[in-house]
Amino acid sequence: MTNKIPPAGWFKRALSKLNTRLTEDMSDYDEDADYDTRVKLPEWQLAALKKRKKDQKR
Repeated sequence: MTNKIPPAGWFKRALSKLNTRLTEDMSDYDEDADYDTRVKLPEWQLAALKKRKKDQKR
């Protein structure tokens, strides 16, 4: 008689991998940005970050 019960934890690992892939979508990631473009910031904060990035390039 063979043991047909899968090893414990396989389902939890599968859900964890699926969760990681769904929550960490890096398609909008921009390496040159000084901030994470996937996060919606208030306009005043976004302007400050853009100004700081522009000043650093000078």
